Amino acid sequence: AMQPLQNKLLTRLELDSIRKIPVRNALEQLLLFLIDPQPRKWSGLALVRCLGWFDQASMRTPVTQAAFQSAFSDCSVTALQQQLQNSTGDIAFGGLCWEQQDEMLRVLCALPLSAIAEQRPERLIANIVLDTSAVKESTFKSAWHGFLRVYNLLQFLPATGFTTVAGHQTGLYEGIPWSFMKGTDQPLSGHAAVASAVDGQALLDEVAEPLRAALQDWLQSQGPVPDIAYELMNAQGEIIAEAELAWPDAQLAGLLAEQACYEKQFRHQGWRTLMLDDAGDWLSVARRILQKENV
Repeated sequence: AMQPLQNKLLTRLELDSIRKIPVRNALEQLLLFLIDPQPRKWSGLALVRCLGWFDQASMRTPVTQAAFQSAFSDCSVTALQQQLQNSTGDIAFGGLCWEQQDEMLRVLCALPLSAIAEQRPERLIANIVLDTSAVKESTFKSAWHGFLRVYNLLQFLPATGFTTVAGHQTGLYEGIPWSFMKGTDQPLSGHAAVASAVDGQALLDEVAEPLRAALQDWLQSQGPVPDIAYELMNAQGEIIAEAELAWPDAQLAGLLAEQACYEKQFRHQGWRTLMLDDAGDWLSVARRILQKENV
């Protein structure tokens, strides 16, 4: 049921060339990354891969939430549990065999749905659990190889943990100084992420011409670099609104006159909006809002 959304994200994040990496063996995955090391793309691929483990019909129900939180607390370190407790907004719960206690390999995933629309894979919280008690060597080897494949990908998400059943039961992992969410907090795609690698003129060339002078002043004053031509998506990956300028971290959208019809959609998802007038009066409004949000 999540396949259409996965396909959309693969295209939007330009991941088609690496889409088959999750099914390669662990050594091939390592070699492919070393040949073309692009951790940002791999984090996007990790998000797309994990989406396939969610049941769209039940991933947001109170029953699923309660079952997930119970299972998560039974297999993850305290630091990762705190990450989940601090997550806000509408959260989906799921994962790979996460409800099946007798499975040798399980992955538990919690995903704020806004992370899909904003293309922020680093907000996904995951815990990989390996049961090392298998009697048959062949059975354990299969699970171990599966663990390596999964971890090779999910390690690019800064809120990923891993435990063995026995190690967690003895408290082995609590002594590790985990540092979840130390990774980048910038959007995976869009011009805010690209701006550091291109000059300001390239950014200005992509914005509506009447806004260029004001945006140039904004950039010269070290204002936070906005996304250009931002597309707001719902939880199903459908584009429901557009904004000429956007600051996703502050949930602030700058709308052209012809985009005023999208104001309701942005506000419904918790965003603030401002109208982008040709005179540049919007600059002071945007600066005041972003300073208040410490963006």
